[in-house]
Amino acid sequence: MKKLILGLILVFGSLGFAQFKLTDASEARFYINEVLLGKDKQVIGVTSLVTGEVNFDLANPQATTVGTISIDASDLSTDDSRRNSQIRNRILQTSQFQFITFSPTEITGIPETVAVGDSFDVEITGDLTIKETTQSATFSTNVTVVSETELSGLGSTTIEYADYGINIPKVPLVARVDQEVKLELLFVATK
Repeated sequence: MKKLILGLILVFGSLGFAQFKLTDASEARFYINEVLLGKDKQVIGVTSLVTGEVNFDLANPQATTVGTISIDASDLSTDDSRRNSQIRNRILQTSQFQFITFSPTEITGIPETVAVGDSFDVEITGDLTIKETTQSATFSTNVTVVSETELSGLGSTTIEYADYGINIPKVPLVARVDQEVKLELLFVATK
């Protein structure tokens, strides 16, 4: 068994295959529009508590795989502490459903060749799970090969929160909240 593992390490190492981990410079964000005190407002929620891995080979970029991305929803913060409390306690119920996950099943659009400094657009489709509800989602993602040891990029998709069993409570100061939510993952991954 040791020989098999050592052999795989040697083969993948010689091919340039590497595992990149998301760093704490990565961020998950959501954007949703509401009418607050009679004025249109875009609410932005952000957390840097994001984990995940990308297997990438500069010599064979089409062999790229992305592992499950995990977002700690209990850390999502907006510009208002009362809203943050509502998100954690009533909307996402993070004491029960702490993590939002995205498990990729397909990546399309990866070029055959890539060099350090190149950027390219891909579609990453997978299973997005929020509050134990899983739906298929596709993130349009721009990836930059910063160096042989760093990848960065931005992926985004739009969902409807009701599809995930999410209810937003009515409060007197908020006249309306849009159904659509834009989700983004700004990532920095290093070897």
